[in-house]
Amino acid sequence: MGKYFFLGSVLPPLKVGNEPGIIFEDLMTLFRDNMSAADLEKVKAILTYIDIKNVQSLLKKEEIDHRGNLNEKELDEATVNQSGLPAYVFEHLEETESVQEQLRHFSKVLIAYFKEMEKKYRGFLKGYFRFEHEWRVLLAGYRAKKLGLEPGMELQHEDFHDPLVAQVLAQKDAPF
Repeated sequence: MGKYFFLGSVLPPLKVGNEPGIIFEDLMTLFRDNMSAADLEKVKAILTYIDIKNVQSLLKKEEIDHRGNLNEKELDEATVNQSGLPAYVFEHLEETESVQEQLRHFSKVLIAYFKEMEKKYRGFLKGYFRFEHEWRVLLAGYRAKKLGLEPGMELQHEDFHDPLVAQVLAQKDAPF
């Protein structure tokens, strides 16, 4: 993606704490008009993460993030028609009957997504998806520790042979 000098030159500077100088829809228009199909697929992969999180938001009856690939109506249609999202999303929704169970075990869907993306991509995207996954593992471990919950239950869908997961689980009896 190092060949997009025009895109880099037209994007406004970002400052932490300030609104960006471009709205999401305009950014996506710039991407569609200037990026190759292969690079647009990479953007779509990142936005699929938002779509999956939006499925979780729909289950919680919360507002969705409108920066995904799918709007709220399209998300509803995708879940009914079982298309437009990875198969493991629909498998998860079908294998658990109650919304509470779907939400309790939704981390399984996110783990499957990150594993798929880490296998599919190399370079920056592989590192990005790995970072997101590891960040979620650390956050789950920290949350379990602070709330006095069993980290093994919070990380039950993770690979216990993963060194980071093993390290988080080993910290369960640490004083801090």
